[in-house]
Amino acid sequence: MLLRFGYEDVRARLSGLAGRLAGRRGARAAAWLLAGPDLLWLLGRVLADERVPRRQRGELIAAALYLASPVDLVPEALFGPVGLVDDATVLSRLLDTLLNRLPARVVEEHWPGDPQALAQLRALAQSGRRLFSLGAATGLRQLLVRALRQLRAQLPQPLQRWLVRAA
Repeated sequence: MLLRFGYEDVRARLSGLAGRLAGRRGARAAAWLLAGPDLLWLLGRVLADERVPRRQRGELIAAALYLASPVDLVPEALFGPVGLVDDATVLSRLLDTLLNRLPARVVEEHWPGDPQALAQLRALAQSGRRLFSLGAATGLRQLLVRALRQLRAQLPQPLQRWLVRAA
């Protein structure tokens, strides 16, 4: 119980500090900066909850162990960025299971963070499911196309026109 109080107390203090320093934007930024620790905390709480089916707990444990393991099916050292596909697929599945496939009441009860951040993380996990359910190669291709489009949108207009003509 002391550990639970400790995390939530530290979280509340950090959020309050960000809100006082930067106003509303600071509070929103704090919600996103704390999303990583919140997800880890949620994972621990969910694994300890008896209402979560064994199969889903096993899937969450297996995915977390795979991500923490130095052994990969597709090692980055040999295949470069393509080696991240297996990690991205497993992480996508872990987040989707944790946020969308468990009973909503259990997730909401254990989520220590901002409810709006949880809703946005759920949508992100769901889009990850759609992306990687197509297969690793198709998912990676779509991910790269989206990244290139976003990158192109950040470029100045003359450079964007030149890229369109060059392609």
